[in-house]
Amino acid sequence: MPHRTNQFQRVIASIHSQLDNKAVVTESKMLQELTTGNEREVDIVIESDVSGCNIIVSIECTARSRPISVEWVERMWAKHRSLPTNKLILVSKSGYYRSALTKAKELKVDTFNLEQAKEVDWTAIVNKVQRVVLRALDTKTFAFAESKDDAGDVTMFALSREHLLRTPDGKASTSVGEVVDAVLANKTINAHTIDLIDENDEKSFAISIPFAPGVHTVNAEGNREEIGMLHILLAATRSATPIVLTSGVYKGYQVAYGESEGKPGELLLTIIENEESISASITRQVGNLKQVVPIGTLREVLSPASDEVMKALISGRKP
Repeated sequence: MPHRTNQFQRVIASIHSQLDNKAVVTESKMLQELTTGNEREVDIVIESDVSGCNIIVSIECTARSRPISVEWVERMWAKHRSLPTNKLILVSKSGYYRSALTKAKELKVDTFNLEQAKEVDWTAIVNKVQRVVLRALDTKTFAFAESKDDAGDVTMFALSREHLLRTPDGKASTSVGEVVDAVLANKTINAHTIDLIDENDEKSFAISIPFAPGVHTVNAEGNREEIGMLHILLAATRSATPIVLTSGVYKGYQVAYGESEGKPGELLLTIIENEESISASITRQVGNLKQVVPIGTLREVLSPASDEVMKALISGRKP
């Protein structure tokens, strides 16, 4: 969890993450002073590589209800004189006094605000949506292998996603994780399992996949272990979290953002748009774990095994 953060700061960080997906955007990052070696906290730090040089853009945000004064501009500029900041940007939720803008221009500090855009004629969805419902599906999977010895005794042992499953001839292999993802991506299986889960409900399923004779893995000791059956335990939770959106304009982009808390954790939705493109992302915070996911890429995070390899594991035919 960042040392010190607020919604306005999180929104600005999320916007910058979408504007430049090659840069590293960090909230509440500690930068070391060049003179004393002491650490100072910066609201948002954007780091990118330019011709082999690390460029640091620092952003200081304020959500004060009144416009920013010249004193705050001078204080932020003085703070960053001793930090490794290549470019300083100030972002105010309530704008700036004219003297503050004059001083910022003199000091070569960029100033932006997040203006309310009640009468902006937005071209796509941002201005037309005031409330969205985020429907999420969280899945946890566990895999177990079943094998039989010559006497017919059954042995069960757990498999990690990284375990490799090899075809009977040993010429093709795929990971357990890729087999699990192939199951999760299968529309027929979903229709009989997780698609039946009601919103804000949780269910567990067991899916067993029989393998052809000779399908095997190699254990930590380097020994071959044949697998007759793969059992996948699937715990799925479907949730619906309403998020009320606030609209605004930032750096020429139309912006909508909102926060909520539900079963998936603490959520921040940001949508940014200009005349050429529109993008959206969800920032999800669960305890100390933070994840930023572009909307619409859920299926892309799956890495299912190919149909040919799956057929080889189940039927024994060569892929």
